[in-house]
Amino acid sequence: MEYVHSFDERGRLVIPVAFRRGKEVILIKGPDRCIRVYFPREWEGFHFFTNHKTRRLKRFIFSSEPLKKKLDNGRRISIPDDLRKYASLTPGKKVIIVKVNNYLEIWNEESRRDRPRERA
Repeated sequence: MEYVHSFDERGRLVIPVAFRRGKEVILIKGPDRCIRVYFPREWEGFHFFTNHKTRRLKRFIFSSEPLKKKLDNGRRISIPDDLRKYASLTPGKKVIIVKVNNYLEIWNEESRRDRPRERA
């Protein structure tokens, strides 16, 4: 499931109703220059599950500090500058939010459109 959303001039992004699971999220760099968004319950599950297939991915993800953010009254999250730069997100432009299993990915619209479709 994908949604195209506006990334406002102040660097905030509305989390679509269909994806909301609370008032707090964890932001982390994802592979392929996207931002992964976990809700606390899913983050704890991801954090503790490891096997030989997930070890390399976890090393990449945990090489950056997970960032907890609260959704504001408008159900928006503010994306910090370092994550914006990593994912090439520009305030005032469109982004794509993708639901993948138990987390979300936030993509620069052009970057996502250039990628082949993958099934969650």
